[in-house]
Amino acid sequence: LADMQVAQFFIPKTSENKGYICTDGTYRKYLREKTVPTGMPPAKATALAQEKGFFHYFLEFPKVFQEGGFDCILGNPPFLGGTMISGVAGKNYYNYLVNSFLGASNRCDLSGYFLRRIYNLLNINSFLGLIATNSISEGDTRIGGLERVLIENGEINYASKSINWPGEAAVVISLFTITKNNTSLPVYLKEKKVEKINSFLEAGEVNLNPNVLNINEDLGFTGSYIFGDGFILEEDQALELIRSNSKNQDIIRPYLNGQDLNSSYNLRASRWVIDYGEMSLDEAKSYTECFKIVESNVKLFRQSKSKDVASAPWWHFWRSRKGLYNKISNLNRVLVHTRVTKTHGFSFVPKGIVYSDAVVVIASQEFWMFSILQSSFHEAWAWKYSSRLKSDRRYSVEDCFQTFPIPKFKCLNETGLEYNDVRISIMKNLQMGLTKFYNLFHSEFLTTVDIEVRSKQERQVCIDVFQDIIRLRELHMEMDEAVLEAYGWTDIQLRHDFYEVDYLPENDRVRYTIHPDARKEILKRLLELNHQYFEEEAKQGLHKQKGVEAFYEQKGIPVPEEVSKWYLKKKTKRGATQKKSVTSKPQVTLDLFNQFQSENIMKEFGLHEGIYSISDAAEITGFSRGKVKRWVEELAKEKYEGVSEFDSKDENKSRISFHGL
Repeated sequence: LADMQVAQFFIPKTSENKGYICTDGTYRKYLREKTVPTGMPPAKATALAQEKGFFHYFLEFPKVFQEGGFDCILGNPPFLGGTMISGVAGKNYYNYLVNSFLGASNRCDLSGYFLRRIYNLLNINSFLGLIATNSISEGDTRIGGLERVLIENGEINYASKSINWPGEAAVVISLFTITKNNTSLPVYLKEKKVEKINSFLEAGEVNLNPNVLNINEDLGFTGSYIFGDGFILEEDQALELIRSNSKNQDIIRPYLNGQDLNSSYNLRASRWVIDYGEMSLDEAKSYTECFKIVESNVKLFRQSKSKDVASAPWWHFWRSRKGLYNKISNLNRVLVHTRVTKTHGFSFVPKGIVYSDAVVVIASQEFWMFSILQSSFHEAWAWKYSSRLKSDRRYSVEDCFQTFPIPKFKCLNETGLEYNDVRISIMKNLQMGLTKFYNLFHSEFLTTVDIEVRSKQERQVCIDVFQDIIRLRELHMEMDEAVLEAYGWTDIQLRHDFYEVDYLPENDRVRYTIHPDARKEILKRLLELNHQYFEEEAKQGLHKQKGVEAFYEQKGIPVPEEVSKWYLKKKTKRGATQKKSVTSKPQVTLDLFNQFQSENIMKEFGLHEGIYSISDAAEITGFSRGKVKRWVEELAKEKYEGVSEFDSKDENKSRISFHGL
């Protein structure tokens, strides 16, 4: 019986396998009548159990589980990124995980599932102690792992995070212990005694999560995912193609990636790319030399991938981000940031180039926006709500930018302009990119000799730059103070100095920034302001009913009448429309897959067949979570069989399957 329960996740649901499948109803009948199953389903389950190595704790340790479970489990769960689980362990195993541990999504690391399983194996009044990567308290792994354990009466009574692994692997780890149903033990964050530790492995209660704001939704983007290095050209090759045929300049553009942003002093793209946009095959062929390059280096690569990829136009970028380039078409420049980096450095670059998927693009050319995003306020927010890759921050447009409450008073141009000019001057004089420059900026005991050694520039240049760096620190302080005033929070004392920040590894924690107490208070007020903005937008009818209801439910209060009135109006209007359509013409079934956005979303899943939550779909496609949620909701209304457990109040419960579609 135990093998049969697990085996269902590993049997393909095809007509050929119908005889091997045991339905839920049949399985419950076996349990209810206490009969021994016979026939093909138990035989298939036994064979799969031997092949896959099924392990049942309650059968291996019957005496332990007669008493409710283990008293203590210690371990170091394996790490595997959430989006890689199905590729490494198979889709069936991934499906088993997401169905067994509700609340965890596609981006939840394997260690998060192990934590949930370990906690479930514990007896009452027992505890666990684990070593895990820092991602255990970040992003979707935090939500699907630690946060769910705390909801189920777990208490973290010790934690220490951002510790360098003592072995050879370049890994940053966290240590923590959790008790089950036991609140009497003392709680320590490292050596400091605290009242409570939350799922961020920080002192204090868990705050409510921020919400995506309508006002920010169409300003932030991830760059183009070309999916095929054959599109890329070295600069000499690109310029020669343009020189030999000026027509080629229509489709050959600079290609800016994250390494260029962090390593180049002038923030200039080191390579170029062939970009056909949405041209037809015949149009693309008219650029003869470029077409030969792409056909030789991309076509076979794409055709070797999944059916959806192979059938798509191979001369197009996989994710062109048309919305991004349309949005910035009337701008002269945009703000960019490397997506995965520990360096917080927003910069202006010109439009007219292709931004890679390693680059975050903000559709603004204003220095007040630069001041806000480069400030310590936004840096703290981005570290708080990002996940990490080793010690680098993974800046998510949806989690970091679209949720960030921008102040409504924006007279910040002057400070941002001077800060930007001084920084550009320093980087040019030292021939340094953003990463190396900010290493100097945050060096507490910086000397001209340090600058000379690291930059290899002339001594007088380094002496001048030393004074410029001191000036830039002053400007950073002035910029933060100006942002503080824009928010109207002048009662907070920022106290700029060199402090250790707990979100970085132990050997690299000192930064020139605001005081930890100020940081904590600012994060608290930013979250409150995010909720305030969301409520204001909800009162204008700018958010979906289900999302608004979920927001007020987590706050523990009913939806205000001035918000709910929008949904009553829409229901009345929709009802009237539906009534009219019934009497005047036959009802037409909604075909979502003919809609432009839906086609694009379906195209994305060609690379990632599987079962997804709302947030997974948003991350993979690059669309906002709200748009994907509305799309899945419509599918649920149409009773599409691939949608299961649609719950607008808890996005993590909703699942949609694209197997074989």
